[in-house]
Amino acid sequence: MSTLSAQQPEWESMDREVPLQTPICIGEWLVQPQLNRLQHRHSDLCRQLEPRLVHLLCYLAANAYQVLTRDELIEELWPQVIVNEN
Repeated sequence: MSTLSAQQPEWESMDREVPLQTPICIGEWLVQPQLNRLQHRHSDLCRQLEPRLVHLLCYLAANAYQVLTRDELIEELWPQVIVNEN
């Protein structure tokens, strides 16, 4: 399990798909990509999220020290789909 911090991500040299499926902690929340769920670490509070939203959250966390372009996000989240401004 990874916690976001000021250090470079531990998966920096790993395969790109691994962090997208690895549970991560963001503040008091545990992101569980396999379940599409956020769970509060100190209570029973859970939030179910749409799969694409979890994918975005994990992708941003995996690229925390990079500036991502709109085109990169579209390519990652909507591959082989034509996406307009809306």
